[in-house]
Amino acid sequence: MTQASTQDPIRYPFANAPEKGEWIAVAPGVYWLQMALPMALDHINLYVLEDDNGWYIVDTGMKWGDTQERWRLLFDNQMAGKPLLGVICTHMHPDHIGQAGWLCREFRVPLYMSFGEYVSSRMFSSMGEGDLEWTTAQYFQRSGIPSEAIEKMRAKFKGFGNIVEPMPKAYQRLKDGQVL
Repeated sequence: MTQASTQDPIRYPFANAPEKGEWIAVAPGVYWLQMALPMALDHINLYVLEDDNGWYIVDTGMKWGDTQERWRLLFDNQMAGKPLLGVICTHMHPDHIGQAGWLCREFRVPLYMSFGEYVSSRMFSSMGEGDLEWTTAQYFQRSGIPSEAIEKMRAKFKGFGNIVEPMPKAYQRLKDGQVL
């Protein structure tokens, strides 16, 4: 097995990240963009895929700040002339699904996700501030987490549902090996 040298610098294929409302082509029909996040990791990388008949979005950004405005800039400029065909979410973290519900409702397009990730996102997106359910707290307690730590989590939990748009009630299930 080859190990990376600690002296080898990371090589980035692009000198700069995309600006607000912009994207960078990383391959034919594959576009890279970023949306801001309110944390130490201050952005998420997202992608737009171009199909002959329109666009697919891969991950959506969080329900926060100017994320919807950034999407509108893209729809009004780079994506103008072709419709949005669907939203693909890789997993249920809020920075990946946060705008999925809005995009699907706004453009009347399907959401594509795996079963487990969709069910998890629906469950978590219904939780508001302070809603660390007793069942979750009980699970943590039975797993050996001290009560003080559970209470700190409860106090810190701001509600997954506050940082994601309501998830669509239906979705298209993605399965291993499936080709879109």
